[in-house]
Amino acid sequence: IAGAQEIGAFLDDVYSRDMTHAIDNGVVDDKFLAFVESCKYSDGTRVIASNTAELGPHGIVRQTVVQAWDS
Repeated sequence: IAGAQEIGAFLDDVYSRDMTHAIDNGVVDDKFLAFVESCKYSDGTRVIASNTAELGPHGIVRQTVVQAWDS
C-alpha cells in the first residue's frame, strides 16, 4: 500500500475490528524502526506481528510485517 488514502483505508479497516492492540519492544533510530504488535480478537484469537521499517526523509519507505496466529 502507498499514499495517505491507501494507508488510511488500511488502518481504518484494522482498527475498526472488534479487537485490542498493544505495541511492545519498540526501537527506532534515524534509519529504521521495529516493534512487536500483540492483538486479540473478541473470540480470543491472538495475533503477534513483528514489524520492521526503513525510514526516509518523509516517513516509512518500506515495511515488513511477519504475523503468527493462534491455530
